[in-house]
Order: sequence, then C-alpha cells, then structure tokens
Amino acid sequence: MARKRPAPESARTDDDLVYVPVDDPPPPFADDDEWLPESRPAAPAPPEMSALTATDLAEFFGAGGPLAKALDGYELRQSQLEMAEAVKRALLEHHHALIEAPTGTGKSIAYLVPAILSGQTVVVSTANKALQSQLFNKEIPFLRKVLGKPIPTVVVKGRSNYICTLKVEKEGKEQQYIALYDQADTQFNAVSEWLDETATGDVDELPFMLGPDLRPRLVSFPDDCLHTDCRYYDDECWVNQMRDQAAQAQVIITN
Repeated sequence: MARKRPAPESARTDDDLVYVPVDDPPPPFADDDEWLPESRPAAPAPPEMSALTATDLAEFFGAGGPLAKALDGYELRQSQLEMAEAVKRALLEHHHALIEAPTGTGKSIAYLVPAILSGQTVVVSTANKALQSQLFNKEIPFLRKVLGKPIPTVVVKGRSNYICTLKVEKEGKEQQYIALYDQADTQFNAVSEWLDETATGDVDELPFMLGPDLRPRLVSFPDDCLHTDCRYYDDECWVNQMRDQAAQAQVIITN
C-alpha cells in the first residue's frame, strides 16, 4: 500500500488531502524508494550516430574528400557544406531545421550525406514523382559508391500507383472473352508482359502511359481492395511488398 507523504510545516491538510506550496516541495525520503528520483525509469539512450559524429563534413565535401574523388572536376560549394553542417547539427542536437537554398547548391547530397551517416531511418518527401525517380536512380546509387556501404532505399507512392494482381487476373479473363469477338487491348497485353519483369508493380515504370479506361481496371484502390480476403494479399500484392520494403529501408522516398 502506498504511503501518504508527511506534510511539511508549510503545508496544510484537509482530511486525506495534502496541499504543498510549489516553492516548498517535500524532500524525498531515503527509506521510500518510490519518492527517489534515482528510482525512476531511465530515459531512453539517444540514437547511435557515431559515424555522423566522427565525420568531418568539411573534409568530406573538401577538395581531397570522397566526393572529389568520385567526381571529375569537383569543386567545393560553400553553400552545400553549410547546408550539410546545418543538417548534421539538427540531427545531433535533436531539433528541426528549415533550410532554403538556391538552384545549384546540391541540396540532395547536402542533406542525404549527414542523414545517411546518422544511421537512422530517413524519410525524404519530394515535390513530385520526377524528383523521387532522380533520388532513387541517381543520387542514392552515387552515395552508395561514395560511402562504400549499402543504403536500403524504397520509393513509396500512393496505392493507386501500383498494379492490383487480382484486377489483372480478372481483366485477363475479360480480355480473353473480348478476343473471341473483337481485338483484345494491346496495352493490357503489354502490361502482362511487363509484370514478368517489374520488381515494384509501379505503373510509372511502364514504357507507356496507361489509357484512362484501362488504368482504373488494373491499379489498386482502397475502396475495391479485399485486403486479407484476397488470395494474393500475402505474397503477390505490390502494395504490401512496397510496405514491407519500407519497413526494412533506411531511406524512404515519398512525395
């Protein structure tokens, strides 16, 4: 049973209530651990950021650093270094940073380098899909080379950007029926072949734009998703595969 604290002289009591002035708190009691600050659960340790702490960004971005060795004709951009330093401080000191920089600064590399070195999960939100693609296909592969380490990365888009395997199956049956009487949809046939090659099911990777009539018959929507009732949910659902990859990634690129 918890004991009620004895009230100090400056406090007054009414029945079972104790009123303690804010400027006169009761001292902890050595024989009652529940009042000792030392008995409180320890705060979680800060994230391990040894690689970021140990990296001198001035050297990293400098004339003889990893970037200079990886890029012919590399020149230090002071604004890029300053931005990287600001991101590093924000990460190590656990505060926000709002940074504006002009075109040509090299913003992507400036924030990605300290963020990746921190070892933490990084979510990058871009203005559009084109920038998502640029980061995934250009900047991240370059930094893998520069840093000499794998950087698990995934592009995350809205559900309607991904093919629904069940819808493709249903559309395939419909196309077989149509082919008996008319010409089957050539775009659908191309999508079927592409599905044997894609690793993401992202329709933006198609070499052509899906027609406005065919697209809604093939992509996933929240309203028509069967979720766990779908036989493809566990193993052949592109949306679930994207989510699983995001759970394992260090860098998540979204918009």
